[in-house]
Amino acid sequence: MRLATTNSSGDGDLPLVPNTVSVLLNTGAGRFGARRDYRTGDDPRSVAIGDLNGDGRLDLATANFSQSTVSVLLNRGHGNLQLRLDYRIGPNAIGYYADSVALADLNGDGKGDLAITNPDGNVVSVLLATGSGVCVVPKATGKTLPGAKRAIARAQCRVGKIGRAYSKLVKSGRVISEDPTQRTVLRKGAKVNLVVSRGRRP
Repeated sequence: MRLATTNSSGDGDLPLVPNTVSVLLNTGAGRFGARRDYRTGDDPRSVAIGDLNGDGRLDLATANFSQSTVSVLLNRGHGNLQLRLDYRIGPNAIGYYADSVALADLNGDGKGDLAITNPDGNVVSVLLATGSGVCVVPKATGKTLPGAKRAIARAQCRVGKIGRAYSKLVKSGRVISEDPTQRTVLRKGAKVNLVVSRGRRP
């Protein structure tokens, strides 16, 4: 298997998709199959490979510099990866930037953990693998406010601030945006902020 990452700078010669990790499966004799591109967080800088969920398959994690996140892409078999889950490592406003990621069992529990370097903050962030106690932000955008609240509660999250804004595209009473974005992994009970449409400006 061969891997490559690309960011959105647009300064390369190859027509790679921005903010992705590309997988080329080895077909034998030093040849590779067609490239498969998987979305990551913004500005991926490095890739780590290892078994993160204990199923015997190799998964991927990318360090996303400008977004201050790590994207985890679990292997669902035959080299196919699931949609990413994004883990925040800290607020980049105070100098946390995910530059490099490494994978190892750091606490001896048999699960793959992640260590991420933050060069501007001069720290290393550690994410220990856990099977519970997390909130994976659900899709709230496009839902009615009551529907969004139910989805957030089912995901073991809480509704945070609710802002309102006019929109030409989203009907009144429906969610325009959510923060953090969908599939971001947070601690159980973390807050998800919503912006709800007021409809068209009168």
